[in-house]
Amino acid sequence: MKKSLFGIVLLLMVLFSRPLMANAQRPSPKIGDTAPPLTLNKTVHANETAALDLNTLKGSVVVVEFWATWCLPCIPAIKHFNQLSEKFKDSPVRFIAVTDEDEGKINQFLKSQPIRIWIGLDQSRAAFDAYQAIGLPHTVVIDRQGRIAAITNPENVTETVLNDLIANKPVSLPLKDAIAEDLEWDKMEAPDALTQVIIKPSNATTGGYQARRGHFTADGAVFLNLIDAAYQISPNRVVNNLPESSKKYRVSIRVPPGREESLYPLFQQALATTFGISVRREMRETDVVVLTVPQGKIPKLQTSQAKEEVKMVMRGKIRSNKQRLETLTDQLEMILGRPVIDKTGLTGEYDWELPYSRVDKDLLPNAVRELLGLDLTETKQPIEMLIVSDATHGK
Repeated sequence: MKKSLFGIVLLLMVLFSRPLMANAQRPSPKIGDTAPPLTLNKTVHANETAALDLNTLKGSVVVVEFWATWCLPCIPAIKHFNQLSEKFKDSPVRFIAVTDEDEGKINQFLKSQPIRIWIGLDQSRAAFDAYQAIGLPHTVVIDRQGRIAAITNPENVTETVLNDLIANKPVSLPLKDAIAEDLEWDKMEAPDALTQVIIKPSNATTGGYQARRGHFTADGAVFLNLIDAAYQISPNRVVNNLPESSKKYRVSIRVPPGREESLYPLFQQALATTFGISVRREMRETDVVVLTVPQGKIPKLQTSQAKEEVKMVMRGKIRSNKQRLETLTDQLEMILGRPVIDKTGLTGEYDWELPYSRVDKDLLPNAVRELLGLDLTETKQPIEMLIVSDATHGK
């Protein structure tokens, strides 16, 4: 059975966020506060002095967008601000896209994805820390007096909002909340519970989970995230016949010691009861990617000498130590967005490190061929899919 890619993705989001959340000596900026200094190592597409000193931008509305090339939702956010920057090019509005990546990676990204707003390079992470940019994308809007007007998600920054700020009118945008730093929040609600099922709304805009023996907790998870986790299946192998929803949930599932095998069946039952769904498995002809060893070739994978296991998909890099090919197919499936089938016949434990890009779709397949000596081929074949439907209609 496939392991949940939701778990891999969201756990990495938690790990990425925690160093910032642990910075207790620096208070988080709040609406109405004077904006912290925007300390950057370098700027692109801008007069350097202006970009490095917010004081020189007073009198303008400033939209600071924290982003990264590896961040999937950051791509539409950048496109959104490109469009707004064109509409407000003759107005007192400035857009600054701040990243902690190096200039070489940014220049490579720009070859396939244009960015028409200022780009701030923050390799020291001084700006990320000052603005407590937890979970990307992270948008901070500064009014013409240099005060924080919004800490929100990029899609909430609209023409109407910017026009109001230009006119010095107050705005009220949804506040971005991160997940709870301690994902064992449920212990406070029922510390002595032997069996526990909690599913309730969450205001978190990022997501995370912890899965331990007999105990699962999540925060900031949408419905399909919960399906992926409960059935331990890749989201690319789920057919959802329900209307899409962006509602977020906080979940706790706990079973008594010695009953650990009942955790996921209980989780599945709780989802069926809460959301009124039916779930079945079905073979369906599906677009897939097949991983093979090219005929007549010897793979470049080397048997692992690592002492500890590593599984990481983060910040534009896939890295694994002491892993079987099942882990690689999971990682490839996560980035490629389609089921990946292993037909290499390789059964050992290996190490690998691969780059990926959300924009350059050829980067990862080419790296698999060049660095691992394996091939990726697109085809169609029947595979088992999880079909999620409304139990009332049974579709």
